Order: sequence, then C-alpha cells, then structure tokens
Amino acid sequence: MGSSYGGTVIAKKGLNLLAESTVGNAYAIYAWHPNNIQDMHHSKVILNGGTMQARSDDPSKSAYSLYVWNGGNIIGKSGKYTLNGRIAAFSGEKGDAYIDMTFEPGSTITGNSYYSDGSEINFDMKGTTWNITEYSNINNLTFSDNDSVINFVGNDYTTLEIENLTGNGGLFNLRSSIAEDDGDYLYIINGSGSHKLGVKDSGVEITKPDEIEFPLVTDESGNTHFALTKVDGTNINAIDGGTYLFYLHNRDEDGEKIWYLSAEKQIDPDPTDPNPIDPTPPILETTPSTDAVISLASAPQLIMANEMNNLRFRKGSIKANAESAGVWGRVIGDSTKIKEGPAHFDLEQMGLEIGADTVLTLDSGSLLIGGMANYSWSDVKHHRGGKSKVDSYSLGLYATYFFDNGFYLDGVLKYNHFDNELRARSTQGDIVSSDYSQHGYGLSLEAGYDWDLGNNLWIEPYGKLSYISVNSKDIKLSNGMEAHIGSHDSLTSELGFSFGKDFNLENSTIFSPYVKFAWNHEFIDDNKVRINNRHDFVNDFSGDHIKAGVGFNAKIQDDLSLFGEVNYRSGSYIDDSVQANFGIRYNF
Repeated sequence: MGSSYGGTVIAKKGLNLLAESTVGNAYAIYAWHPNNIQDMHHSKVILNGGTMQARSDDPSKSAYSLYVWNGGNIIGKSGKYTLNGRIAAFSGEKGDAYIDMTFEPGSTITGNSYYSDGSEINFDMKGTTWNITEYSNINNLTFSDNDSVINFVGNDYTTLEIENLTGNGGLFNLRSSIAEDDGDYLYIINGSGSHKLGVKDSGVEITKPDEIEFPLVTDESGNTHFALTKVDGTNINAIDGGTYLFYLHNRDEDGEKIWYLSAEKQIDPDPTDPNPIDPTPPILETTPSTDAVISLASAPQLIMANEMNNLRFRKGSIKANAESAGVWGRVIGDSTKIKEGPAHFDLEQMGLEIGADTVLTLDSGSLLIGGMANYSWSDVKHHRGGKSKVDSYSLGLYATYFFDNGFYLDGVLKYNHFDNELRARSTQGDIVSSDYSQHGYGLSLEAGYDWDLGNNLWIEPYGKLSYISVNSKDIKLSNGMEAHIGSHDSLTSELGFSFGKDFNLENSTIFSPYVKFAWNHEFIDDNKVRINNRHDFVNDFSGDHIKAGVGFNAKIQDDLSLFGEVNYRSGSYIDDSVQANFGIRYNF
C-alpha cells in the first residue's frame, strides 16, 4: 500500500494483511509522518473491513495490527474486521494521531490497545469479541448492541482503562484470585449504560470469606450499572469463590462507585431497625461444588439402606421362604428427594439382586442360610446443577430362623463397593468432576411374628435394627477443591407391620395382597465432610420418617412364586420417596 505526501489510502473490502518480522517490530498497517503510509504528512488510511495480523519472532519486540503516530490516522468504516496484534496511537511533532474503528458482527480483536496524551483510539463494537492480552486504555468505547464481549486472556492479570464508556449490554469477562487479592480490573472515567460482568475465580481457598470485599470495577462518574453473569452473558446471582458463593455489590467511595464481590448476600435492611447495634452475622452460601461433595458423600449409605430393607420386602412371603431351599432374584428401584442442609439432591436407584439358600430343619423350627450378590446403578441429581453417578457392587450373607410358633429372626451381613462419579455444575456453567471409590459394610437384625387371624387373614408385626458404615475418603475436584469425606454411618430402628389376606385361586395358585405401615428412626447425626481442609459440614439425617406401602405374594406353583412391594416414605430429611421391589423365587 502507498500514498503521496499528505495523501489518503482507501482499502477495498476484503483486505488481508500479514506482517511478519524475525528481528524487529512487525506492523500490518502503520500510518505516520512522513512518507506515504510510512512517509506522509497527516497520512490517512481508510478501511472497509478485512484482516490485519502481525507477528514478531523477537520476544523483545512488538507486533502491531494497527499503528499510528505523529499525525497518522486510521479510519475503519463499518465492517467485519479481524485484528491480531497490538493497537497503538502516539502523538508527535506533526500532530495528533487517532484510530477510529466501527466493528460489525463477527469481528474479533486480539491484543491490547494503547494511546498517548493527545491521541485517540475509538471503538464502536457490535457483535464483536475483544481478547485483551495486557494493560490497555481506550478513549471511547461504545457498545451498539448486547452481543459484544471483552475477554481478559493474558498470561497475567491486567487492567482496561476506559475514558468514555457508552451504550448498553457490553460483557466484560474478568479473572480473579480472591484468596490472593489479585485479578483483572476495569477502570472507567466517564461511564453510562447497563453492562455485564463475568468473573471466573481461581478456586484457591479463601481464608476468611466473610471479611472480604474484592474490587472489580472503579467508575469515577458513578453512572454505570453492572450485573453479574456467566461468561456467556446469562444472568446469575453469584460466582464460585472456593467453598462459598460471592455476590456483586457496589459502594460509594470519595465520589466514585466501586463494584466488588462479597460473600455476604445482599439483604434489604430491616425497616424497623435499619442500623442495628449488633447486626446479625452474614449467612454464607455454599457453592454448587461444595453441595455436590456433601450430597454424594451421603449417597452410598442411602443406597445400602435401600438394599437392606425388611425380610418381606426383600424376599416375599415368610411362609414360602421357610418351606424349602431355593434360588431367587429381584429388581429394586428407588426415587428419593433428599433435603438436609447443603445435601439437596434427588436419588434415582435401580438394581438387580440374585441369591440362593438352603434350609436346615431343627427341633423348634427351620434355619434358612443363603448368600446374595447385587449390582445397582444410581443417579444423584444435584439441586443446583449436575448429575453424579454411583455404581454399587455387593455381596452378602443372610440367615433366617423360623420358629414353629410363628416367630422369626433374620440377620443380614453385606459388603458394598462403590464407584462414584461426581459431576457438578459451577455458577459459570462449567462441569466440575471427581471420580473415586469407597466401600461399606452393613448389618441388620430383624425379629417378627407371623400371626394367623383366621379366614385367611394374617398380620406380621416386626422390629428391625440396621447399622451401615461407609469408609472415609480424601478427594480432589477438577476445579482444585479438596475434600475429606469422613466415615458416614447409619444406625436405624424400624417398627412396622404387614396386614394381608390369602386368596386361593384356580390351579392351586395363592394370591396374597397386603398393606404395610412402618416407622423408622435414624440415630446418627454427625457424619462430617471437610472442604479445602478448612470448612466443616455435617450430614445430619437423624430423625423419623414413616413408610406406607402395598405388596403381594403370588404362589404360582408349589415351587414357583412371585412377589413385589411399593412403598412411599416421608420424614425429617426426605421430601418424597418411592421404593419398589419385584422378584421371583424358585424352591427346590
């Protein structure tokens, strides 16, 4: 490209320039005094879209996509541009220099901008992405739509200084390390309009989150408004800051407005006492990742408990089980909504279990001894986004003594291996993950009575005591969060009864429907989780819940029977729960 002294160069649309240098600075477009584009008085370059890129192999030198000096001007008319390299404007003896660009949708800028006193850089952005790599300043920045974004992407945290900000809907994506009191910064001298801040924190644990006010923006004019968003511009209420959430606030300071992050959620003052002498300490809200760790820590014990239900639920008719040895299999399902502090999730469990047993005839009754194997797969749907998975593999032994007078004693011993896949979603929409394994042991003892009421009616009251223990585990998440999951234990008692009637049908089939009611109490209230070796949380599932259900046992032949039961549960930590169990037994 070239021009006469004091001339103007007009570039057609589709201009593509690549400047490369191995030993010095590289310039895609350079307007200055004197000499044409590099040697003319008040030289002017008029652009109509295109690509301007510059690269220098010398790390001590710079690469400029646009450079004006000493009276040079670059005017980028409305068009689609791709700029890769620094943008600079410097005044000199022959006059001021300026760059004035109007970007249409699809334009991208990668690099920093810098102007000296007396010079100007002006951007009018529409549907444009600007990736800032180091400190930048700009005279006039206008957002002409809601689709432009400025990303801070350099190797180090940096600052963008804007003399005049106009328009609406601009998105500034900043990075922060709240724990280290460092991050990208936005400084506005004269501002207006409503804009967006996307902030992504490093995840380093914050020592005293309730005492921190982390600044993001200084607005000297105090006229600019900001809202917190994801990096894609979607509105959010808070961002992840280690264990706890941080919210966007603003304050007036010496006539300026400072926008900052704080773990204190914005709460309207009490109109009856807006300035209390002893204000209530702020309530900190945990991040989705924290909640997911706490929730998944409790899931294995709940999964084991669902597998270790009472005898009739597990194996059908007590009378049929007492008669002879056999093999059996069942399908189990559970849908439970858990809400206990940060542990807020839906557990969806499906499983298969098979077993075999033999009968020993004794003086006062019969002893059934057997073994079983189980595989179940569960989804843990986190209330605040993400879905974790748990695969459970178990082996167990059981023994049931059936007394001739109708009483029975039942014992179960189980071992479970859990493969856990934690998948949470951060406030910015990123997937946070961790895969780890655990094992658990379970023991249950049950006593009951099979009471014949006459007219084929019967009732079976029972009492049951269960203990479950899942081992502790240290885990690390993909976002850097660390957690120590303490041993999670469960000790429950259950009292209940089943009431039903036997119907003798054709071909010696006996169909026995029944209803069931039970009360369950959890004793343990201190299962602990520690996040980032600093913050302690407790999974407390203690308390009562009730159980109501319907079931059936169908003796199809002397050696073949079907059974099933569906229960509804509700209680202290259970919002809503449905358990189902369907099986088949073949007696030898």
